[in-house]
Amino acid sequence: MNEVDEFLANLSKGSSLENLENLENAEMMIRNGGSIKEAVRFLKNKGGVNHKIGMHTRKGIAVMFDIIVSRNQTTITADLPFVIFGHLETLNAYKNIINPILPSGVTLTSVVVTNGNYVFTYSDGTHTDVVTVKASQNTYAIIVQSLLLNKISIRSLKVSVSADDYIAQFDNPIFWKVRTPFGKTKAEDSITPSSLIDPDQNQKRFVDIGKSTDVNAHFLTVDSQTSVFCSIKQGVPSYTISLFVDDFDNLGGVH
Repeated sequence: MNEVDEFLANLSKGSSLENLENLENAEMMIRNGGSIKEAVRFLKNKGGVNHKIGMHTRKGIAVMFDIIVSRNQTTITADLPFVIFGHLETLNAYKNIINPILPSGVTLTSVVVTNGNYVFTYSDGTHTDVVTVKASQNTYAIIVQSLLLNKISIRSLKVSVSADDYIAQFDNPIFWKVRTPFGKTKAEDSITPSSLIDPDQNQKRFVDIGKSTDVNAHFLTVDSQTSVFCSIKQGVPSYTISLFVDDFDNLGGVH
């Protein structure tokens, strides 16, 4: 690996979510012919992201970002799985997570990264459907990569759909699983958004998950071994998972 490739590979290590846009700009600067020195100067001016290039990480940040799941076709009549995060599981294209929950007759044919988004392709032997996972504020693939050396503390989630016709999506449970590199499941759980709908809320298109008045409460901590997964229903064009994050820690304890 040459010096430029090594620098680009390490850009997201130890960085906070609010710095991911700066990372993308620095990478673009280098790929367009700029020098590493220019990129380091740019990142230092923006607050810094990485101890390996003389910078620092920030802790105790409070950010919110959206994960948007889109189902691009509806030719397969079954619900189709998707996975978010799960950095270690990307190494085998999420097969250990997805294959056990695939609908009968449906296969996962590929998981690829396109324009920073994760694209899941499925086939039932006759038809092909595509599910895309992206982040609205930042490049999703960089967020996943950053989990190799970082963990995200999620205070709560909000799930939402774009129209009342799609609220049946909330009946699909959201699962999370923590698996070691040796394939052992350390923890797993699930929650069904429709069970948390407040009968007094006027808006049907969203559900709050894990919301608490306890300032020390955390709904979920995500690291490289943690996968969050669900299935998107046929006919639902998009499903948004908004994450409210109150901490982004470097696992190596480097500041």
